[in-house]
Amino acid sequence: MAQPIHSIPNAGGRAQRTILVVDDAPDNLVVLSELLQPHYRVRAAISGVRALDIARTEPRPDLILLDIMMPEMDG
Repeated sequence: MAQPIHSIPNAGGRAQRTILVVDDAPDNLVVLSELLQPHYRVRAAISGVRALDIARTEPRPDLILLDIMMPEMDG
């Protein structure tokens, strides 16, 4: 399978994947980011609107983890 253009190699020579974490609770963003960062490039958003903005920019997420119940715009 071809690697996306925006992926960068990690120390093992494999492309580092990007995960976008979306949650309205800042503590949840911190915990998930800390758990995932050793293995993935993590981007975080505190709202659905911000998540859409981030998802449209490089590096685009390979996976989005999102809170289903959020104010304004939910999952």
